[in-house]
Amino acid sequence: GACVNTYTDIDNLVMHPSGEWGVDSFVSNECRIISFSGDTCSATPVIFAEVDTIMHMSIDENNIYVCASAADDSGHKVFIYNKDGVLQNTLCDSEGEGLGSITFVTQTANGFIGFDGNMRDVLLWKKDGTFIAEISDEDLFDTNYPWFCSSTVLSDGSILTLMTSEREDQSATEVLVFQITG
Repeated sequence: GACVNTYTDIDNLVMHPSGEWGVDSFVSNECRIISFSGDTCSATPVIFAEVDTIMHMSIDENNIYVCASAADDSGHKVFIYNKDGVLQNTLCDSEGEGLGSITFVTQTANGFIGFDGNMRDVLLWKKDGTFIAEISDEDLFDTNYPWFCSSTVLSDGSILTLMTSEREDQSATEVLVFQITG
C-alpha cells in the first residue's frame, strides 16, 4: 500500500503487461510512449495518424489497441498498432464501417475479441481482421442491456469482463462479472 514512485505530466496511461512501458494519451491522436527505468521515465511522441478522437486504449503482449473515431470520418473502429506506432490492422463491422463504443479488445488464439459497450455486443474477428460475428449480451450472458465497463485477460487466457446493469425491479444498478473461456 505504500507509494513507490510518482511521475508527473502523464494524462491517461495504459500499461504494457511487462510494466516497462505504456502509452499516454488524452483524446487526440498525438500520444506518447512512456518508458520506465527505475525512478525515471522518458517519453517518445507517437501520432496515430488514422485516428481522430480516442475513446479507449488497451495494450496486450503484442499490440496497442486504439478504439477511436477514424480520421477519415468512417466511424468508430479499433486500430491495432505495434509499439513503434505502426498500424498493423483495423477492426470494423461486417460492412467495413464503424462500431459502437469498444471498451475492451484483445488478441486470442484464433483472432480478436472485443466488447462493444454501446451496442452491448461481443465482437469476434479472425487473425487477419476479418469480421466473424457479433453476439448479443442477452444471448451470451442472459443480461438485459448492460454497460461493458472493463475486462482483463487472466493468466490462464480466460477473460474476466465487468459490466453494470439496472436490476429488473429498477431498485439498483448492479455490477456483474463473467469469466469467458474457450
